[in-house]
Amino acid sequence: MAEMRAIAEGDTAILWGGVPGIMFAPPYSWEQMQSHVLQLMDCWGQRPFIVGVADQVPPDGDIQFCRKISQLIQSERTKGKWTN
Repeated sequence: MAEMRAIAEGDTAILWGGVPGIMFAPPYSWEQMQSHVLQLMDCWGQRPFIVGVADQVPPDGDIQFCRKISQLIQSERTKGKWTN
């Protein structure tokens, strides 16, 4: 993520993705997903981008992670993080 930020620095492109689809399914847990999203937001939080799945979510993926990711981002923004 940090490497992509360095490459895109100063560019007007809006990045899309950042959440690997595989992380929606076992053996990954919500705690691992949460950690990844927080790292993603810390890296990109002051630059416009669209948080999304970077590839396909496996059939056994937990779709509730989508709602949890949204709630996590809203909660952190309420605390004053990632204002853009």
